[in-house]
Amino acid sequence: MGIEAFRYDGKRVRVVGGATGMGAAAARILADIGADVVVMDYAPVTQEVVTFIQADLRDQASIDAAIDACGGPVHAIFSCAGVAAGTDGLERINFLGHRHLVERMVVEGTIGRGGSIGMISSAAGLGWETNLELIKEYLATPDMASGTAWAQEHNRCDYMWSKQTMNTYVAAQAFPLLQQGIRINAICPGPTDTPLAQANAETW
Repeated sequence: MGIEAFRYDGKRVRVVGGATGMGAAAARILADIGADVVVMDYAPVTQEVVTFIQADLRDQASIDAAIDACGGPVHAIFSCAGVAAGTDGLERINFLGHRHLVERMVVEGTIGRGGSIGMISSAAGLGWETNLELIKEYLATPDMASGTAWAQEHNRCDYMWSKQTMNTYVAAQAFPLLQQGIRINAICPGPTDTPLAQANAETW
């Protein structure tokens, strides 16, 4: 059956960062297999098969407006947005903005039981366990503003840190979200799509 075994008929998905690259590819494939696709991105979207909501992951108010504009329910979130080293606001675009979006949607029930969350990580995020205590301190920041301030104060606005943080976040949230019936995973794109940051309560 191939990909037809994974059809999304009747499901609504949000692709964060779906204007270009892997996010655009994900949006196109999801539309092809029956999903109602809502793309959230700063850049404009050219695909006619998706609904586009413009948002800036550097700005919490912009994220909140995009969540409100999308409404619910949403059955899956694909967190695909990411930028390279040297980009202003990298810590928010690559992680903090995604965290805010996911947590608000979970708390409000916009994504609920039976839902799934997928985050794109990187090989740069390997070895997150060696920085676990410091990352846990970072993850304890309650919002985007305090997270940004912490990252700047600790000189952690870099690409590797953002991906290590993402992996740790997924590992930490896997079991609590599973208790609510929501699956969360992070993958490292590549020839084998190596799974990263699976549920690991003992490590956490």
